Amino acid sequence: MNIDQFVTELDRSFAASPFVKQEASVPPAVLRATLMSFFEVDAAGAIVAKDAEGNRLMSPSRPGMPADFEEAVRILAHRSPQSASLLKRGNSVPRALWDRMDPVARMAHVRGGGKVHD
Repeated sequence: MNIDQFVTELDRSFAASPFVKQEASVPPAVLRATLMSFFEVDAAGAIVAKDAEGNRLMSPSRPGMPADFEEAVRILAHRSPQSASLLKRGNSVPRALWDRMDPVARMAHVRGGGKVHD
């Protein structure tokens, strides 16, 4: 899987995610931009999620099994230092995240009633 395929697959996964649709306060592109560094392609060509220390995320509901995409996004979003602004507890993103967002994601955030805070 090349980088373009990886990004396309992540975009598709974030856009289709029930967790993102129901619990994220930011557009899927913003959440993807924030969490993308925790995903990589393994030797078998599958997208896997890792924690900040590089350990593969494990499923909380299936002991001994790797986390699937939905589980990984939920875990990573809740662990994120920006969780208060990424999840529906608040529809606000920090200025540092706003500065990294592409224009389309910024517009979607603003149109969705989102705010930017320092």
